[in-house]
Amino acid sequence: MRISIRNIALLLLCLGLCLLSACSGGGTSGNGGAGSNLTSSGSTSNNSGTNTNGYVSGVVVDTDGVAVSGVTITAYHTNNNIGVTTTTNASGAYSFTRLYTGAWTDYQVYAEKSGFAFYPSPSGNTGGIIKADYNGLYRTVIHFSTIPTTPLTGANFIAYRAGEQIVSIPRTGQTISYVNGDDASANKGVVWPTTRFTVSGKPGTSTIASSDRTVS
Repeated sequence: MRISIRNIALLLLCLGLCLLSACSGGGTSGNGGAGSNLTSSGSTSNNSGTNTNGYVSGVVVDTDGVAVSGVTITAYHTNNNIGVTTTTNASGAYSFTRLYTGAWTDYQVYAEKSGFAFYPSPSGNTGGIIKADYNGLYRTVIHFSTIPTTPLTGANFIAYRAGEQIVSIPRTGQTISYVNGDDASANKGVVWPTTRFTVSGKPGTSTIASSDRTVS
């Protein structure tokens, strides 16, 4: 059987049309695998949380209890490394209404305003206080490991002006020094190199030495 050039051309044309149809069909359009992050404009995300209805609020006052307005509050989403911001009003109040909720919703909330230092003062069980490293800049923040669907209120801050004490450093309770050469640095049974106790400078007192000069 002879195949004409015309038939061969028609056959090639049909094959070409089939290939074009296979390449262009069967796919679905997407939003870009990783999805978008939550920004200050409130856009949604495809890779964190389940909803954007998380609510966190609080107030900022100074050491006299007076409201501090114009404080920038940041809710930093550590899972996406994106922060959203808001500002305290005349009553010192702020709120976030569109944070992620559910899994992968670890947030750190902190306050900033020129001329002030801020320390978290959350009420009740509203988050915990931690020190977070922001590329070498350490901030004391209110930390939420997960944002629930129920509102979180009481994420408060105290504002300190220059010269005001921010927080008292807690005592460790340690009363014994273990530095080499101090009393507690020697092990049990080791002979003390010198006389242990000397009481002098007062009438009727004398030098007192331990009986065996060993650590008991």
